[in-house]
Amino acid sequence: MREKEKCRKGNMQYFCMYTAGFLAAALLLLLIFAKEHASFTKMADGVAQHYAVLMWIRNTLRQFLHGNFALPMVDFSVGQGFDVIGTLNYYGVGDPVNLLTVFFADNHLDQMYMFLILFRMYLSGLTFSYYCSTAGIQRKASVLCGSWLYVFCSFALIGGMKHPLFLNGMLYLPLLLAGTEKVLQKKSIRFLSVSVALAFMSNYYFMYMNTILCGIYLCVRLFGHYREYGIRKILLLILKMAAAWIWGICLGAVIILPSVYAFLHNARVDTAVEEAQNFYSIAHYRKMILGFFQTLPMTNGWTVHGTAIGGLAGVLMLFTSKKRSRENCQLKIGFVVLLVLLCIPFGGKMMNGFAYVTNRWSYGMAFLCALMAAQAVADLKEQNTKIESEKTENNKSIETDEKNSTTIEGKKTSLDDLSPKSKKFAKIYNAVRFLVIIAGGVALIYASYSLTESYLNYKDDEKKYASLNDMFVQDAKGNTGSDSSAGLNGNKALNNSEVSDSNSTANSTNSNASNTGSGTTSSNSSSSDTLNYSADSKKWVWNYDAMLKYNDEAKGYIKLDGTRIQYPIFEHSDNKYYLKHGADKIYNGAGAIFIDYRTAGLEGDMCILYGHNMLDGSMFKEIMNFRDKDFCKKHPTFDIYIGRKHYIYYVFSVFSGKDVDEKIYQYGFENKSDFQSWIDRVYSKSTYKFNTRKPTTDDKIIMCSTCVDDYGNRQLVCMYRGEEVVD
Repeated sequence: MREKEKCRKGNMQYFCMYTAGFLAAALLLLLIFAKEHASFTKMADGVAQHYAVLMWIRNTLRQFLHGNFALPMVDFSVGQGFDVIGTLNYYGVGDPVNLLTVFFADNHLDQMYMFLILFRMYLSGLTFSYYCSTAGIQRKASVLCGSWLYVFCSFALIGGMKHPLFLNGMLYLPLLLAGTEKVLQKKSIRFLSVSVALAFMSNYYFMYMNTILCGIYLCVRLFGHYREYGIRKILLLILKMAAAWIWGICLGAVIILPSVYAFLHNARVDTAVEEAQNFYSIAHYRKMILGFFQTLPMTNGWTVHGTAIGGLAGVLMLFTSKKRSRENCQLKIGFVVLLVLLCIPFGGKMMNGFAYVTNRWSYGMAFLCALMAAQAVADLKEQNTKIESEKTENNKSIETDEKNSTTIEGKKTSLDDLSPKSKKFAKIYNAVRFLVIIAGGVALIYASYSLTESYLNYKDDEKKYASLNDMFVQDAKGNTGSDSSAGLNGNKALNNSEVSDSNSTANSTNSNASNTGSGTTSSNSSSSDTLNYSADSKKWVWNYDAMLKYNDEAKGYIKLDGTRIQYPIFEHSDNKYYLKHGADKIYNGAGAIFIDYRTAGLEGDMCILYGHNMLDGSMFKEIMNFRDKDFCKKHPTFDIYIGRKHYIYYVFSVFSGKDVDEKIYQYGFENKSDFQSWIDRVYSKSTYKFNTRKPTTDDKIIMCSTCVDDYGNRQLVCMYRGEEVVD
């Protein structure tokens, strides 16, 4: 009785510590978003997909509460497909967590969206803790360490906040593994069956991945017991697992079967399957290594497995430990298996239903790294306990305790006392352990070097462009100033263009608008639109001649008020040079803003500008912000300096595309008709409709392009030339 009471108090203490730590970290996360005036709903597909479906689920549940139990099987109003259960299961129509939506008022829907994301993360840590308890990791401090690493892993911070449904994979994986562990411990399959049902109802896509991960887990666990169990017992365990899965599917059949039916009859199923390459690019492996240490903003094919330095430290500690317990050996085998799957495209293809290559299952590696960290901390605690025991106990009692403990180190013997077979195994084991230590050390040194190099390059670029801007900051007497921050944006006052969703009609028409060409007044600007510059002691004045002396390939300058997009524009004889060279023509990974040499340039009908999407927010990083409706409202225009002239350019289309789309990336037009077709195409693709006129073939258009990921996805901003400004 006392043991139960002690256990209950220990669990409650752990629960309070875990909850307090999570709330502190979550509060810090929310403060960061508040400081940036950002919201979870504004990330990636938040508004367009997940928020819309969540609202539909909430409204449907509220109808149930008011006595209307009619559930439409077909609904075209959601915008994600017509079949409710089959299509919306991917978005969590069967997820029990979404039942909480009924408790939020209409004026707190944004908070509801954020709460459900954080709540799923919180539950993921609790399920991780429950698995550790089931697997025999009893030390609370070690489990607490692992749970926090798992909850705030890269996959949760990137995938979970961009796509809340991705957290379902993280949430149910520990429950499924805990159920599998119970089956291995000869307990009932009820827990596993219920977990299977809940996971399938919440999201069949991630349940498919979790099924494969559970299969890998079962194989590794049985491999460690194959001599003890024997073939017959192993087959019986596999049959029990299969029975639990079938029972779980039957429990959730009302949602699972329609979802599977809709998937099998989806038009995408009949499309050609992407051929997987044998290996990824060098850049992918570099980012994969860095991903163990830091959270990268780009998904790298959803290879976002990092658990910060804590998870990797746990991995290295287990691999370098001399403790040869069965549990640690199985963790190492599991790590090697998952690492191999991460390193080959076939692994991503298999986990994605043998469609295209993506590693959306990388939370499995995050789970394993967090688990290895928890085990490593537990081993350290155990080692400290043994050291203390050695001070008070004799060698005989120590040996007796070791024989009776659940983790058996075995007697410490030299190689000379071992049999020839054991000697060979010991030598191989020590050699492998040595190679892992070397590999881990090399990876750590390389990652540290890469991070340091990137940081120094960022700082160096920042200083160079700050000094470059100093050339254009002048005081009232026309002398060059040293404070580049004063007057950089010219204190220009323009009426903001209104922006509306792409599926709605623009709030005003431009029927009286006239075509705008170079040097004319823009049709979307009224007569009251003025360009007023302050009479501050210092102001930013473009000096093309000074820029040419700095770099003879300079063609102009691009500025976006209130952002870091304030860079000179260059043009080389190819598109490779300024990918890796800065404004000073010195090699630099950040590159520069440059013109596609295949276009007619800034004075041509259509010009393409390229810039990197840098981690520190420089170059064209803030082009990504045009995915946000509020950002579009605040930044309807660019200042473009071409030669010695200054123009206002009006944004008319923002969208995402592929770099291989020849209908978007065109470098010249045979006639006006082709040019107009291109304008029509990019205008119709806009995520938002701007209250600006549609450009014509008489306009000069610039398209800014930056990379979204390593798979050819690009963010594009198109704008046409408005009035010329006399500075």
